[in-house]
Formats: sequence, C-alpha cells, structure tokens
Amino acid sequence: MPKRDDSLELGGFIGIFIISLLLLSPIIFAIIKDKYVVEVIFTYGVFCLVFFVAIMRRKMYFKKLNLGRENDSICTFARQFERYEVDTWVIRAVFMKS
Repeated sequence: MPKRDDSLELGGFIGIFIISLLLLSPIIFAIIKDKYVVEVIFTYGVFCLVFFVAIMRRKMYFKKLNLGRENDSICTFARQFERYEVDTWVIRAVFMKS
C-alpha cells in the first residue's frame, strides 16, 4: 500500500490562504470605501453559515456510514465489491481512510 503523501498539506494551506484573501477583499474594499458594508458582511455571513451546515451534514453522513461498518475487516469490506471491476489498491485505501 502506498504511503500517504503529506506534501500537499502546505499547498492546501497556501491555497486556503489565497482563497480567504480573495474572499475578504470585498469586505476590506467596502470598509475602505464606506459603502455597502452591512450588505457585504451579511452576504458573507449567510455564505459561511450555509457552508458550515453543508460541512456538518457531510461529517454526520460519513460518521453514520462508519458506524455501520464498525465490525468490518478488510476482508468483509473487500467482498462487497466486484472482483475485477475495482482495483484492490483503491479498496485498501478507502478502507484505511475510513
């Protein structure tokens, strides 16, 4: 089984930093120009709330799915897939991730 590549973690951090700067630039611009500050902040607040709810629903879905597989071993997990249609490396990686 290939080892996990942690080199993307720094790239992910830099990407999140750049995206957050791009998302914060309208707020900073609105504060500097003193126009539409409340509207811009309210819009971002609604966006963040919707995004947070979507993340929490996804986490709860995978937690529920993982609880259903509590007693599964790699053998019982692998038997649920078609033998020659799914790569065994993918099955192992998915099993180890969950």
